[in-house]
Amino acid sequence: MNLKTVPLMPGVPEMLTFLSQHGIAAAIVTGGSLGAMTRTLETHDIAHHFRTFVTREDVINSKPSPEGYLLGLQRLQVPAHSVLALEDTAGGVRAAKAAGLIAYALPHVFTRNHDFSSADVVSSDMHQAITWIKAQFLGTCGDLI
Repeated sequence: MNLKTVPLMPGVPEMLTFLSQHGIAAAIVTGGSLGAMTRTLETHDIAHHFRTFVTREDVINSKPSPEGYLLGLQRLQVPAHSVLALEDTAGGVRAAKAAGLIAYALPHVFTRNHDFSSADVVSSDMHQAITWIKAQFLGTCGDLI
């Protein structure tokens, strides 16, 4: 069986390099399965950039419930107010906000019509996110989920 992997958003490799260079811990909180996430991480050789992973198998209630983010915070041992969530769905933004995180929305072709009004920042470009993190987030917060 040929299992597909999720393509990376443009700018993800640069974001992961940026985070690593600045010692910012990264985690994945996904409503997807462990198998799908693992295939994607292995295909793109990026698993080493993340300190922890939370998948739908780890929680009872997936996004928009904050449960996944709360588990991610527990695993990282960091307070919610120090964490920025990069999200590509409205449900993910709602989950991040309900967990007390700063939510940076990155809509894409499949989610551009979602309501991202509860996000702290909305941009469609990962490179803009890096610039924003440098200007607004770096030095004041600590981790990225």
